[in-house]
Amino acid sequence: MKKFTYLAALMLFSVTVNAQKSILFKFRYLPAHTYKSNIKMDMDMHMDMKNDSSAAGNSPVSQPVDMKMDALTAVEIKTGALKQNKTFPFTMTHGDVHSVMVMNGKETPTPKNPMVGKSIYGQCTADGKLHIDSMSFKGMPEQFKAVMTEMMNKAQGQIKFPEKPLAIGQTFTQEIPFSMPAGGIKIDMKIKTIYKLIAVKDNLAYFDTDMSLGFDLDSEKNGTKITGKGTGKGTGKLTFSLVKSYPVAMASNFTMQYTMNVKTMSIAANMKMVSDVKNNISTNLK
Repeated sequence: MKKFTYLAALMLFSVTVNAQKSILFKFRYLPAHTYKSNIKMDMDMHMDMKNDSSAAGNSPVSQPVDMKMDALTAVEIKTGALKQNKTFPFTMTHGDVHSVMVMNGKETPTPKNPMVGKSIYGQCTADGKLHIDSMSFKGMPEQFKAVMTEMMNKAQGQIKFPEKPLAIGQTFTQEIPFSMPAGGIKIDMKIKTIYKLIAVKDNLAYFDTDMSLGFDLDSEKNGTKITGKGTGKGTGKLTFSLVKSYPVAMASNFTMQYTMNVKTMSIAANMKMVSDVKNNISTNLK
């Protein structure tokens, strides 16, 4: 009897340990909470633009461009009390924006962001997803609607965990749409990110990230052919709260190289982007 009890206890301990090693992650918003995000983005880019006008009897003209841009954005999402139908309201407010752009060593003034202080409203469903109330945009310009909608989609679509539990050492892959203006057109591509769970401690899960992208463009705009190629890669870190079901910190370093050709104009660029996101999550206590 004692032997059976010992074996049963050992099996129970083994099951418990294995269960602790695998975690089912869910990204969601909780009722009666405030989510304050500070998003820091730094970009350094060197671009060589060359206009080969030799066909018209002119000498080729080269123009190097060095651009540095730093931006710090604050966003707040505040959720209300849970209703009987398992939904709850939310308010998203675009906070301060501090940005500096330096072009070839000269600082370029940046206009005041019209989104600062603006808010949108909506409901959060039982699965923790945000849905905007269309009345939030009544009387507002289309630009505001587009920016705030994109911001909300990014806020809740930044991480899509698999529907199965993850153990330490396991990975999952996500592809996120990314757009970049170049040559007078918008280049649409996807950033592929591989997340690897490396540790779980004190109700926080730690991930390493590995990112990559590539594009091969052959397009036409207003009768003008545009071609280009580009690649990018980077690494990063993610810290996810198991209690709040929300990331508390995300950081990444990303480099990209691309070339573009439009008529007699050719562009070769190297870009480095560094991002750092800090999220403070608190309960709305009365």
